[in-house]
Amino acid sequence: MIGIDRRVDKENRAFTDLKMGNIPSEILKAPIRVKQLFGVKCEDFGSMYDRSKYLFMLNAPFEVSNQCCKVMKKQPMHQYNKDTGRVPITAQMASESKLRTSQWLQNGCNGFDLKIPTSNPMSFWTEQDVLLYIKENAKSMIEVRMSDDKMFYGNRIVYKLTGASVENTEFYFPICSVYGEVVTDYEAMGQCENQMSFADFGIFDNERPLLKTTGCNRTGCVLCGFGCHLEKESRFLKLKETHPKFHNLLYHLKNNGVTYAEAIDWVNEHGNMNIKY
Repeated sequence: MIGIDRRVDKENRAFTDLKMGNIPSEILKAPIRVKQLFGVKCEDFGSMYDRSKYLFMLNAPFEVSNQCCKVMKKQPMHQYNKDTGRVPITAQMASESKLRTSQWLQNGCNGFDLKIPTSNPMSFWTEQDVLLYIKENAKSMIEVRMSDDKMFYGNRIVYKLTGASVENTEFYFPICSVYGEVVTDYEAMGQCENQMSFADFGIFDNERPLLKTTGCNRTGCVLCGFGCHLEKESRFLKLKETHPKFHNLLYHLKNNGVTYAEAIDWVNEHGNMNIKY
């Protein structure tokens, strides 16, 4: 990153200076992201962008990169756009990150003037909007995927001809089964389960409850470790419970001869973290 290859020569002068906290002059002239990593204070960004606690990763015995999304998702889609002339419609929401918020404020839901014109019709939705939509439209979301030989009978899905229940109903969940069901989050609302409110007596209009899923609240690429040190509930332990064969890959996938599990152990030891797997 700044001309220091700590794997070839871990005792070189520049690397030794860094370990002692002496910041080379070239870092002071470096791009903002490099300054953030080394904790250099400047007017370009506030203390919340200080990334110096991750400086220990420069000495990691395995490779670390943020380019997987670019290689596996963005580049193929950019190539598809180039080959076909078609432009993307995504389900990104401004509430998901500061970057997406700033992009929405700058470009709106439809970025017609972008290098690759993009439509983000859900930009102004929140996660609670999504959960409420699922809760209120679950049945119609399932019916769209039903073949003509099936129907609802009460809360069951049955075959029209025989009336027998469909045994494997996972395909007919309104959302992926790993999310579970959408339920009221009484704890977040500071209430007991099924506690009555003023709305039940008609004193106020019906309140909009806070909702949650009983399973995963978010999913992404299996075994992706980005942000795992910030979670209260480990994604790896959850994966072990729901998909044990995938979880077993932690002990087999290697990076520079280091297994994924060993890499987590190394990060826990050198970064004073507590990532459970």
